[in-house]
Amino acid sequence: MKIEDQRVEDVLVHVRARYNSDLPHFTDCIRSAFSEVDAVFWRDQYLGFYWKCVTNVPGYIQDVVIANADAESHGSEGLHDLWQKVHGISEVEDGIRNHYLDESRHARLFLHLTDLSFPEYLREADETRLRNGLFDAPNASREKDDLEASIEYIIDNMIQMNIGEIRTRSHMFMIGPVLTAYAPREYKERVDGILGGLVYDEVTHIGYTANIMEEWCRNGHKKLIKDLYKRRLRDFNKFTIDQTRASVELYGQGAFPDIFEI
Repeated sequence: MKIEDQRVEDVLVHVRARYNSDLPHFTDCIRSAFSEVDAVFWRDQYLGFYWKCVTNVPGYIQDVVIANADAESHGSEGLHDLWQKVHGISEVEDGIRNHYLDESRHARLFLHLTDLSFPEYLREADETRLRNGLFDAPNASREKDDLEASIEYIIDNMIQMNIGEIRTRSHMFMIGPVLTAYAPREYKERVDGILGGLVYDEVTHIGYTANIMEEWCRNGHKKLIKDLYKRRLRDFNKFTIDQTRASVELYGQGAFPDIFEI
């Protein structure tokens, strides 16, 4: 079995166990997408480049963790915007609301992880500025937009969420061991606990979106969902490359020639 197939099956095992469901339609869609599209974020060269930077570039891992805080905050805000556009689909609305609250909390946890693993890295003023810039989901508006999103728009966004959470889960397994290794002895257990909670939440997010799409597949939307999975996975490849290109050109020194091939 190819490593990409193994990683897909690992995701499926954890989601099925969490929700006690085989998810046959979702399984077909996700297997088809990842077999046709070689996910950049699962490539050995992608992981190899990450480890090269972590071990050779001062401040790299700290900046990665802070960037995750920013990404979770933006994700929370985007999910809140989507929630405001969903009308009369309680399962979807409840899932998205819980999701944007989780992402807002995760943003602050990533800053906390920076404090725990690298206590001297952030000055108090810088941390305060970063925290103040994060989306405040618990106090965000609970009013709905007048414009209601179409089912096609919701499906597309849910698929992007699902792939994004799969990618984030993969990144957590890259970041986690480094944070634990760097953390002072008195903080290692706390860091491990936070990391474990973050991975648990990622599986929850993958799972609730998978269950919603499983139902939509049964209700006649499977072709749309299957096609969108492939299209959006290609988009995530481009997005991942855009995020990584400057660092590879700066730090890669020609050692990762295939990382951008798509």
